[in-house]
Amino acid sequence: MKTKTFILIIALFAISLNVDAQLKGKKFQLDVGEMGTFNLEFKEKTYELSNSEGYVVVIGDYKIEDNIVFFTDREGEMACLDGEIGRYKFSVENKELKLELIEDNYQGRPTMASRVWKQVNE
Repeated sequence: MKTKTFILIIALFAISLNVDAQLKGKKFQLDVGEMGTFNLEFKEKTYELSNSEGYVVVIGDYKIEDNIVFFTDREGEMACLDGEIGRYKFSVENKELKLELIEDNYQGRPTMASRVWKQVNE
């Protein structure tokens, strides 16, 4: 019984590491026409959104549960600073990040999330 419990705990831990690895360390790019190109980079537990000049316009925290990512902006001129959490279903396939709105009361994130982001690093 103890062996089965231990194996189950190890399996769940491995799955949770794999889920976080889906975005951690990846950088995606989006062309927004007249607004230019934006880069979305996922770090350990934070993300940065920068414009084509490299100016960081949003820094925030993200958390992943299953295939849902939770965004909370912390700072930046385009950040939602009222503590609103954006919830999106996500998938990464063929070096493309697709975000599907679940709930987000901030106007900026859903607008950019409704497009396909292209991965620009390995």
